[in-house]
Amino acid sequence: MIPGPDNVVSDFFRWARAAPDAAALTDDGGTLSYGELARAAGAVSRYVAGRVAPGQPVSVELARGRQCLVAVLGLLHAGRPVVLADPAMRPHLGAMGQVASLTGDDVTASARHGGDPAGPPAALHPEQLTYVCHTSGSTGAPKWVGVPHRAILHRLRWGQRTYPLDADDRVLWQADPTFDFAWWEMLAPLAYGGRVVIADQFGQRDPRSVADLITRTGVTAAHFVPSVLRAFLRLAPADALAGLRYLFIGGEQFDGDLLDRLRPRTPARIFNQYGPAETCVDSTCFEVDGAEVGSVVPIGSAAPGTGLRFFPAAGRAGDDPDVWELGITGAGLAHGYLGDPRATADRFRPDPEGAPGGRVYRTGDLVRRLPGGSLAFVGRTDDQVKVNGVRVEPEAVRTVVQAACPEAEVAVAAVDDGDGPRLVAFVAGAVPDGEDSTVELVAHRLPRPMVPRVLRVPAIPRLASGKPDLSALLGAYRAGPADPSANDDPGFTPTEAQLAKIWLDLLQVPAVLPQDDFFELGGHSLMATELAAAIEDVFAVEVPLRKIFDCESLSELALLIDETPAG
Repeated sequence: MIPGPDNVVSDFFRWARAAPDAAALTDDGGTLSYGELARAAGAVSRYVAGRVAPGQPVSVELARGRQCLVAVLGLLHAGRPVVLADPAMRPHLGAMGQVASLTGDDVTASARHGGDPAGPPAALHPEQLTYVCHTSGSTGAPKWVGVPHRAILHRLRWGQRTYPLDADDRVLWQADPTFDFAWWEMLAPLAYGGRVVIADQFGQRDPRSVADLITRTGVTAAHFVPSVLRAFLRLAPADALAGLRYLFIGGEQFDGDLLDRLRPRTPARIFNQYGPAETCVDSTCFEVDGAEVGSVVPIGSAAPGTGLRFFPAAGRAGDDPDVWELGITGAGLAHGYLGDPRATADRFRPDPEGAPGGRVYRTGDLVRRLPGGSLAFVGRTDDQVKVNGVRVEPEAVRTVVQAACPEAEVAVAAVDDGDGPRLVAFVAGAVPDGEDSTVELVAHRLPRPMVPRVLRVPAIPRLASGKPDLSALLGAYRAGPADPSANDDPGFTPTEAQLAKIWLDLLQVPAVLPQDDFFELGGHSLMATELAAAIEDVFAVEVPLRKIFDCESLSELALLIDETPAG
């Protein structure tokens, strides 16, 4: 056990007492000092102390921002476990027992009482639950990962030894709150006297806005998912990362070609990190440091206090003797899946190499052991994929789409369009309310990264085993769009016709109409950045990404382009 404070936020409150006027948080609304942030968090702590039983999890469904940070600090100060949940997961919260909630109105109400924090933070036992995050489950319901105090405290401490922060550091918080790396982005700078710089609601979806924020506020440490980093390097100014000390990569496979493009753009120390939510943010780390890495950047070796185990991967990766299923043990291990003892027993096994009572988490990830002790990620033992850095079980998405279309046949597959995988749901048969190709069927039932493109097909082809023939479905999907000239319809304005060709190229659909919605046709946030870049290239105008999200049809976007002065 690594020695530390009685509460993971104790160091933050110590800084607040020692340097109350130092800047703790910067966002579009300005800057909060350590003293101001501590008083706001203390008010939340007092607010929940009289309303929520000790140890009872509290759901916080707030977007990334100062209210969310205040809520997290206040709940941790009070010793209440925090559940950062996507609103689409609300119906599933009861699976883990009695869960309270804290809203933005509650945070506002608590602030009216003001005052100093109500004494020191609650003392926490190392095994006391500190936060809960959700990850995809094959049944369509999420699995709730319960992370104890010793795990998050251990993660902060080994990170500080590996890439130390100080009072001059400004850490960018751009991960979605439900993505576990957000915990490091929120808590690490405040534990060591630095500042949290909060990206706005668009965050990683708007590379130009993020680049401006990094440069304007002097960010020194930032984290990117590889697919997001690719878009960032294409669209952001060349010097946007020049002021960084640390650049962290994680959530998806980091390819060598992306590293080659990145290296000339920043002097930062670059770390590729890997770790499932079940092992508290990160479990392995690889510092690039000028290394020759080949086509794939290694995920490195075990972080301090972490043990790695290797299980046979028979029948996978061509039975390569150097490929193994990875197991993880050590101080970062979660308790398991709250309310789901069967799933916990399936993944959290007795550690064959550890002390009696020790456990190991079977990750389902395949790795290759490299000379020198590093590991390279190879793939999965199952069909799970990463979409924008978020683990997704295609079967979970199929279950939700099937529930929305009970009279239809449904199959779900992942397709990689060059910027990482995205999900496609193939639907054959009747769809409620005459819906056609629209994500609205499931958009309110799934977290945003799990929402698939919904495609109507005549039938679901099947293998001899009776399972859906995903290869055939994906083959038809990849066949490509019709000749773009088919969209030279007299009903299009000249701008709409050119814009339609861009959509066809990005979306790989047979045709588009003036009333079509980019996102209902399968567009996603990273693709929207490509759309913005293509509009700038073709029309010589710069349309802000947030305005693209606001446009509900091709014709509306074309009108916006016509009304935007050339740059």
